[in-house]
Amino acid sequence: MRNRIPFPAASYVRHLARLERRGFHNPWAGGSDTDDVRRARLVDHLRCPCPNFLLITEFARDIDAGTTGIPLVSEYAALNGMVPSARRIRSPSSPHAKLDMLSSEIWRGLNMLEVADQVLCFSAIPLVPMDKPVRDESAYIELFKWVRAIHEWYPHMCSITIGLRTHQVAEAMGLHHKAITQPEPGAGLVEQLVNIVQASQAEARVVRSSGAMASR
Repeated sequence: MRNRIPFPAASYVRHLARLERRGFHNPWAGGSDTDDVRRARLVDHLRCPCPNFLLITEFARDIDAGTTGIPLVSEYAALNGMVPSARRIRSPSSPHAKLDMLSSEIWRGLNMLEVADQVLCFSAIPLVPMDKPVRDESAYIELFKWVRAIHEWYPHMCSITIGLRTHQVAEAMGLHHKAITQPEPGAGLVEQLVNIVQASQAEARVVRSSGAMASR
């Protein structure tokens, strides 16, 4: 059953902006006009009126969260009209407005399936690692709780993890999800995404059909 109360996106982003952790920088912190724009874009994205899919990436990345403010949405994808929730972005604001294969492949697949307007993007760790890979296991567990919160807010959604480590942590935390464990463009990313989305749509049709029969 859908939660009729909108997800408190503005409150979540304010909370996110206060987050600090050693070894990371926070693309949603700061008091400049650019920082305000990034936060506003994430709020807009999280106010998706009909979210059916939750994409969970391992980290926020400078090429997307650090520019558009939305995980997995690069400026290139936004400027080329691939992302319905980012269509207010009209001109490049950074050198990152270039082709980013990961973001572009993901949104190409979602548009092909005609579900791009039903997708929310989250980071398991909503911060950008400053130099080397994160070795602190508690970083995953502590911050993945936020992913679980939105999953519980929209329990009908199909959650899709991107990357092996994100899948492993989601499994350890008991988060029901589907996994793309080879997220590199050219390694079957779009094919995996298409298969997962189509299977989820088929399952939803079966549930609706069963509910309709039960109500007769």
